[in-house]
Amino acid sequence: MTTQSDGSQNSDEFPQTFAALVDLYYDRYKPLYNRIQTFNEMPVELVFEVAAAWDHLSRHWRFGESEVSCIDKAARHFKRAVFDAYKLLLKHTVDDYEELRKIDTSLIDNGNYDRELKQLMAKIRDEAIAARTAEGDTGGPDGWSRAFALWNVVYQQIETFRQDFYLNPHVEWARSKTVEFTAQRRWEGFWIGVASGVVGGWLLAIATWFLTRFIP
Repeated sequence: MTTQSDGSQNSDEFPQTFAALVDLYYDRYKPLYNRIQTFNEMPVELVFEVAAAWDHLSRHWRFGESEVSCIDKAARHFKRAVFDAYKLLLKHTVDDYEELRKIDTSLIDNGNYDRELKQLMAKIRDEAIAARTAEGDTGGPDGWSRAFALWNVVYQQIETFRQDFYLNPHVEWARSKTVEFTAQRRWEGFWIGVASGVVGGWLLAIATWFLTRFIP
């Protein structure tokens, strides 16, 4: 186990004291929860996990259960809450990516935007798989820290996606151009259909006239 310069436990490790558990809550869970709240959604699954954590913790004072046991059980709920928060952010990022795919973003920066966007999403996918796999091996402090570290890489990439790509000021311009192009193609299709109908009608009329005039 490692400690900070003030003697406190590293919040990336499995908490073994009440103070470390509080640090985990404020340093790891709360920022992710606040970020998810910006989506105007209530992450019910996270609320349930935190409620269960505090319930376990309260049993030390209410029922005299071992402090170590209560902290251990509470920490595991916080662990799931933090990892679930990362997954919710990942899901939201994938949804935003699918939204961008409906826009002709190849118009931005001579195609560099598209190329870099796809590369970033591939990294996010690969790192998320590694982080998710590491979640199953958090029995000791090293496993706990490793899972957090891997998810933190994913989170940083998610923030890069949001700031550099999803909120890119040129996206709205590309969106308007895509709408214009789509509308233009629809009108072209409409007039082609009308023209085809007119030409087809004329051909039918000519064929009918020919058949009635020259074929007994």
